[in-house]
Amino acid sequence: MGSANTYKHLEQTMEKLNYDAIECTFFFSFSRTMEPVIKEGDKKIKKILECLAKVQHIVDKDQQYPIYRFGCSETRDKSVLPMNGSNSEPFIVKGVENIVSEVTQAAKEITFAGPTSLTPMIEQMIKQAKENIRKYQLDKTFKIPHQIAITILNNETSTRISDHEHLKQAAEYPISFVILSPQYFEIYNTFDHAQNVKFDSFRYTSISKVLQDMKAKDFGEAEEVAIVNDMFKEISVQHEHMQRLQMIE
Repeated sequence: MGSANTYKHLEQTMEKLNYDAIECTFFFSFSRTMEPVIKEGDKKIKKILECLAKVQHIVDKDQQYPIYRFGCSETRDKSVLPMNGSNSEPFIVKGVENIVSEVTQAAKEITFAGPTSLTPMIEQMIKQAKENIRKYQLDKTFKIPHQIAITILNNETSTRISDHEHLKQAAEYPISFVILSPQYFEIYNTFDHAQNVKFDSFRYTSISKVLQDMKAKDFGEAEEVAIVNDMFKEISVQHEHMQRLQMIE
């Protein structure tokens, strides 16, 4: 994706990602550093998701989004759970614009804890990818989707080596990983250009870094669009890699 600074420009660049089968899954960290972000309804996160909602229908047609949590007292750095409970059924939200309110509501019943690990999130995405392959093996008309995991967090991972190993495993499947954080954490930049993987499936976007690079003095349309554009900057290249590797059509 190229640069975009208005909703219209962003819509045009997102249309280049207008593939037949793309599915997005959202993950929210519930480490203690995320408590003010979620409970107080961080305005930047909310505006970014609202901006994403304006164009997400172009990429993900059904707009049904599974939402998971990790880093809370129940999951810590060991697992992920559906946002609304501890059962195994995914919690589905209709429309990106409704995600923040659902997460804020769920946070009233969830204890923020930590530490943070990307490994359980990556394992969940691999599990979904394997299930899609199983569906294809049963029905050759089923289109294996390009999955995009959008993870929102606000601290460093405590399992760097494990995360890297799992990213190498995930590169065997059609999965893209997008990490979004209010602050900047150098450790995620190292994942963004990891070595010895089949293809680079990882994208890290720091809100503060994008705003710093823009020399932004406020947070309006241009800033929202720039951040969403940065999040999806590598998706088209990743999609082409997946096609060349015959992971997807």
